[in-house]
Amino acid sequence: MPCTLPFRSIYIVSLWILFACVAALPAHAQSALTGVVSDESGGAINAVTITVRDASGAVAQTTTTDANGAFSLPVLPPGR
Repeated sequence: MPCTLPFRSIYIVSLWILFACVAALPAHAQSALTGVVSDESGGAINAVTITVRDASGAVAQTTTTDANGAFSLPVLPPGR
């Protein structure tokens, strides 16, 4: 009778490690920033350049508003 218990244990432990790694993937820290630029009367302003910088000023991301005044920076590193 072959001894399959050690192989079954290795298989189960391997599956648990795989599931733990996959579960940790969404834990990657990042942020997003979206908004609308408008004037005092609420009208949208297009072609506005938006620049977001970190506290040190070393990292910056830039985007431009669309025809509706909307902008989006979907992937920002976490800040302080």
